[in-house]
Amino acid sequence: MNKTHDSFLNGQLKITQPSDGYRAATDPVFLAASISAENGQSILDIGSGVGVASLCLGARIQGLSLHGIELQQEYTFMAEANAIENNINFKVLNADLNNLPSTFRQKSFDHVMTNPPFFIPSTLSKPLRQEKSTANIETIPLAILYLNLKSKPKDESENKEAEEMANLKTEITSLKDTLNTTINTSLSSMSTSFNNLSTGVTKDMTEALTKVDEKVGNFNNQVELLNKSQEGITKILAGVKK
Repeated sequence: MNKTHDSFLNGQLKITQPSDGYRAATDPVFLAASISAENGQSILDIGSGVGVASLCLGARIQGLSLHGIELQQEYTFMAEANAIENNINFKVLNADLNNLPSTFRQKSFDHVMTNPPFFIPSTLSKPLRQEKSTANIETIPLAILYLNLKSKPKDESENKEAEEMANLKTEITSLKDTLNTTINTSLSSMSTSFNNLSTGVTKDMTEALTKVDEKVGNFNNQVELLNKSQEGITKILAGVKK
């Protein structure tokens, strides 16, 4: 296989790739730029080719654990050689995504990236070179690719993390229940105090109104007596005039 030696990222990366067949261009560079990885995280590159996407990402962010899966063995060898050439830690597994080793399927990653074959068979003329055909023509529908990624078993660290998350959710739920109980108890106590206060106020007002009624009754009696006295005086004066 004839090869070329090309520069990426303004010469920051030196990449060996086939002169014919599938060749990396701008797609893997943009793919790497879209990954918001951080130092110490692990990355899986599916269909890694000669490693351009992973190596661009590794050149941009230090301290990543880079892993690739590549179906074509020759591309796998070139990807590993490119990693050594650019002094970037990048491990590539030569395997079919539909038949991954169980040890690899148990791994977990912080980010997964891929630039998969996207041409559907029979929609274009088959490339002359098999390497390019394998890289460009879809053999695994994207939906199946998604399910393969989603359904892989979780390792012990993931199970432990899931258990810790479940415990945390339980603690949060318990805290919410305790808080709600405390709030409801406080509201009930406040309501009882308010009712007691309301009852006391009503009693005091009733007693005050009763006293007012008594005074009004006494006043009316006095007015009635005064009116009777005035009537008596009026009769006496009428008799004197006669």
